[in-house]
Amino acid sequence: MVSTVWPTIPFLALRGTQIFFAIIALGLSGYIGGQFETLWSPWFVLVTSLLTLLITGFLIVAFFIFPAFTAVIIVLGLDAFLFLFWIISLGGYADQASPILNGLMAMIVLEFLLFLATLIFSGWWLYRERSGKGAMGNPEAGHVASAGAIGGAPQTYPMQQQPPSVVGTPMPVASPAPFPQETQYQYPPQPQSPPPQQYAQPQQYAQPQQQYAQPQQGYPEMPMPGNHNPYQQQ
Repeated sequence: MVSTVWPTIPFLALRGTQIFFAIIALGLSGYIGGQFETLWSPWFVLVTSLLTLLITGFLIVAFFIFPAFTAVIIVLGLDAFLFLFWIISLGGYADQASPILNGLMAMIVLEFLLFLATLIFSGWWLYRERSGKGAMGNPEAGHVASAGAIGGAPQTYPMQQQPPSVVGTPMPVASPAPFPQETQYQYPPQPQSPPPQQYAQPQQYAQPQQQYAQPQQGYPEMPMPGNHNPYQQQ
């Protein structure tokens, strides 16, 4: 499984070049150390070259087999460690000059520049990764921050654009839209209530009762059998 953290071609090209110059520096430092046994700088370059071969070779193998070991923070730490060793090696040959030492000095300078490049590249890649994660959490803030970092301008916040207004010219006022008139519905006329005289019908029913009661007054009372009134015989 190939690592997806780093771009393949730049990563392998830089690491391969570092290994190539480290092999040359290893051979020259071993030869110079045998010729000048009193100097400490060739032996330090020898150790630095061995560390470069081990660490850089491990990163190349991990790129294809163990992608977890090629995390940005791990690679950045290893580059900083080797960069420190090569800058010390460069200082050990600053006051020496000879045809053999000049060749080794050239290899040291090339390794110093290569690890400086990988250190800057690893730091930029780490910043890019952190900025990308922040932009995913807050897309609008990440976009504004990245635009300000690229352009070198302070962060700005988007504002709503307003239409340009002419000085002295009143803005047209929109007339209110007329409300739709309600449709008037005509209802059929309701029948008028009957006059109060129609409700005086109970009086008409009372008159027959009086008429039927009058005939009862015209008939004399019949004496009941068994009752004799002596005054009627006289």
